[in-house]
Amino acid sequence: MAWIVLLGAFLLGSIPGAVLVGRSRGVQVTREGSTNPGTANILRLLGRGPALICLLIDLGKGIIAVVLGGLLGFSLLAAAGVIAGHNWSVFLKGKGGKGIATMAGTLLVLSPLIIPVLIITFLAINFLTSYIALSSVITGFFLPLLLGWQLGISGACLGFAIAIMLLLKHWKNLNLTFKGKEEKKNLIKAIIPKGGEFDERKN
Repeated sequence: MAWIVLLGAFLLGSIPGAVLVGRSRGVQVTREGSTNPGTANILRLLGRGPALICLLIDLGKGIIAVVLGGLLGFSLLAAAGVIAGHNWSVFLKGKGGKGIATMAGTLLVLSPLIIPVLIITFLAINFLTSYIALSSVITGFFLPLLLGWQLGISGACLGFAIAIMLLLKHWKNLNLTFKGKEEKKNLIKAIIPKGGEFDERKN
């Protein structure tokens, strides 16, 4: 049964929401903008409305997978599977998004209390470094501790798996960061009126 849950969650996660939203508007999201099939690229290419739809699809995948997996007693396994499916979609020949929204969907069901902690941690690291990818990866490595605190050893294992997936999906950006070639984006300064408009390129 565990393997069935894992496979089902992976296939659910593989549904490429960004690609479907892009196609409905005549845009090939994997060939335009940043080419990343995620909400940020949809926002860049098509605006807020389509981006919101994409966000809800990706959140929904995480929520549905954990709820259904939980009914069978494998909610944590379903969470890992749906995030992996989003990141390495079978419908996109192993390509995919970076899993942030789908991960958020799983956490909304599994442990909503840690979401504000993760957001604050991410923003604090981003304020200090101005690097999105680096901030995401460092924040991800707090997941084993936070999920372990909330859900025990199994939660810590899930947190570690998610942290590794975040590291793998941001590896290219991290390499650029360490070479000094990654674009800096300080989100806190960007939302302050005098900070100017936030440029989302390459996010």
